[in-house]
This record gives sequence, C-alpha cells and structure tokens, in this order.
Amino acid sequence: MQKEVTWYFVDLLGQRKGPMSQQQLLEVIAQGRLRPTSLVWREGLAQWQPLSSMEHELRPPTAAKPPLPPTPPDLVETNPFATSPSGFVADWAYATNANEVIYGGFARRFLALMLDSLILWVISVVLVVVLAMIGAASGHMQPQYFLWIYPAMFLLSLLYSSVQESSSHQATFGKRALGIKVTDLDGKPIGWGRAIGRWFGRILSGFLLCIGYLISLFTSRKQALHDLLASTLVVDRWAYTQHPERQKKEGSGAIVAVCILLLVFFVIVPMLAAIAIPQYQTYVMRSQVVSAYMSAEALKPTFAAAYRTEQRCPVNGEAGLRDADAYADHSVSAITIGSFNNDPHQCALQVTIHSTSSTIDGKHLWLSTSAGADSLEWKCSSDLLARYLPQQCR
Repeated sequence: MQKEVTWYFVDLLGQRKGPMSQQQLLEVIAQGRLRPTSLVWREGLAQWQPLSSMEHELRPPTAAKPPLPPTPPDLVETNPFATSPSGFVADWAYATNANEVIYGGFARRFLALMLDSLILWVISVVLVVVLAMIGAASGHMQPQYFLWIYPAMFLLSLLYSSVQESSSHQATFGKRALGIKVTDLDGKPIGWGRAIGRWFGRILSGFLLCIGYLISLFTSRKQALHDLLASTLVVDRWAYTQHPERQKKEGSGAIVAVCILLLVFFVIVPMLAAIAIPQYQTYVMRSQVVSAYMSAEALKPTFAAAYRTEQRCPVNGEAGLRDADAYADHSVSAITIGSFNNDPHQCALQVTIHSTSSTIDGKHLWLSTSAGADSLEWKCSSDLLARYLPQQCR
C-alpha cells in the first residue's frame, strides 16, 4: 500500500500549518485560503515550493471535466491568477481579484485623515471650553495658560494615532470608517514603536504643502512619505486576511465623500465656530458679571442693618462693612459703599468688575436705594451693555 503523503503550507497570515493529508490540503485550497504563490512542502521536497508549481501532484483524482467556457474579455486582465492552461487556479480556489492586495488610495486616505482631524478638533474645542470654565470659576486664568493646549493636543494626536494603528484594529477611527488599515510591508500588524515613528513621519509629510502625502499618488503601492520612512502600507481592511475577496476598490463614492467632507470641514465648521465662539465668550462674561452682582447682593443685609442703626448711608469700614478692596475676588476688584453720585439721599453699592476680558474689566454695577424710605428698595444700573447684565439690571 502506498504511504500517504504529509503536507504543510504557509497561510495568508504567514503562519505555517500542518501536518495534513493531501485531501485536507485540497480542501484548504478549495476554501480559497491559499494563493498560487503560497508556499507548500511535503516529504521528499528539498525546499518549500509555490503552490502553482505543485499543480501536477495536487490535481484532484476525479474524472475529466468538460472544458470551461473562455474567460470573458473584461476579466482577463483583472484576474492575474487565471493563467493556468489546465484551469488549476480557476477551478479550485480563487475568485476574481480575491488574491490581489487593494491599497488605500489617496481619496480614502484623505477622507480618513479629515475624519480623524475632525475628531481631534472637537476634542481640542472641549479642552479649551473646560479650561476656560475652570479659569472663570477660579479667577486665576491667564491668557498664557491656553498655551498648554498645544503640547496637550500634540500628545493626544500622537497617542490617538499610534495606539489605534498598533492595536488589533490596525487603524484609527477615520481609517476604520473608510475600511482601510495599516500593516508592515509583509501585511502584518505593526508595533507601537513603528506606529510612533510613522506618526512623526506624518509631520514631515505635512511640510511643503503636504507633498509627502501627494507622493502616494505616484508610488506603486500608494505609499506616502511617512509610509516609506516607516516601511508600512495602507491597505483594504480585508487584505492579508482569510477573506481577501471582500476587498473593495476605491470608487467615485469616495471622491464625492471627500468633497462633502471638505465642504463640512472648511466651510460649515468655520461658520459654526464663528457663531459659537462669540456666543461662548458672551456667556463667560455674563457669568462673571452675575458673580459680581451676587457678591453685592450678599452685602444687602449688613448694609440694611447699618442703615437702620445710623439712619444714613453707611460707608466702607463701618458696622461690619469691610474696606472696598477686601471684597476682591475672581470677578470683583472692589465694592465701594456710600452715597450714590454724591447725593446724600441715595445710598449705593458700587461693584467694580474684574475680568481677563477688556470688554467688561473695570466696568461697574450699582445697587442703589433711597435713604429715609421705610423699606429699602434696590435698583440696579450699570455702564455695561445689556447683553452682559443679569436680568435684574436690564
């Protein structure tokens, strides 16, 4: 009895499989898990051989099949494996284009980059808003504090790209949305160190009008400058997997999507920012004015008690009222207590506003009341524009 031959093969992920019988290997081929260039080996071979060179041994032991119809003309050039005169490849394993690698084209990569940039832009806006709110609440915010946003976004962008591209997804959120991923030159996942190097290479690609990105239009495997420096590829998400036939070529839809994203990123987003940023600045200044107003409101009971005792307008330093500068905080420079406009019959609390914004810094709120009245009825006035004032002062 003839001894059964034992076979081994290297799969699409570069891993050695086996041992297995010839029938098991034929089943693997029939499932499309090997290419004609995939390496196989059996007992008796001096070295590993391409699958296509072993066709004469691996033909299934079946009756001759009727001749196949000729391949349609529009598929001849797109199927690089339909070259065997015996139909070895076409009969057994490989769907049209199933074994070619689809590289990430310029449109898909550009669209992914814009999506990632949009995500990072939103995060940066949130950071700025949070920083501004913390500063407004503490009263210690200085303009130079916002310079910290630059190293923070530098680090965030580095981690955003490198961690995701070296993960099991092999892609950032933008790349995943566009169905592409990053691999090494052999189609394997890259490590974190190479992902970091690739990110720094992107900085070089961005110099000189982004020429480094445009290089991908002219390289054989659509590599940009940072891909060449890091020895990486950007490919379809199904490339170098057990289902390469699921790869999709870049079509006109990607071009349309790029145009839409450009419209959103460079027209709609700036328009929204032009509307939102002034509104936010107004909100911050109004909050500071309201805080200053509440500081004066808190003094009304002490002022009223002093007024009833002295039957005149009290001043700073009397009856529990502190000096004007003693009331300074994040929204108040001073609160001056005394007569309003030098009128002894009008008492007032004059609040001088403190702010990092020159629009309201040094402006005043006046809480005034008439002396001699049975009960103190307060009125609010200001030299500020109405949109910055609390409702009680408008």
